[in-house]
Amino acid sequence: MKYAIYTNIIACLFILLFSYAAVSKILDYENFHIQLSSFPYLPDSIKYFAWLVPLSEFAIILLLIFPRYRL
Repeated sequence: MKYAIYTNIIACLFILLFSYAAVSKILDYENFHIQLSSFPYLPDSIKYFAWLVPLSEFAIILLLIFPRYRL
C-alpha cells in the first residue's frame, strides 16, 4: 500500500517537473533555440531538435499519467 502511494507521489512530482520544463521551453522558444545553436554538435538539425525536446517531454508526461506505463 505504501509502495503505491510513494510511486504516485514520485510520478506526480516528475509530471510537474517535465511539464514545467516543456512549457518553459515552448514559451521562451527563441531563447531556447539560441541556446541550442551554440551547441557545436547539432549545426543543421537545431530547428527540428528544438521542437523534438519539448515534444518528447510531453510524451514522457503522457506515459507517467498512466500507471500501466510507469516503471
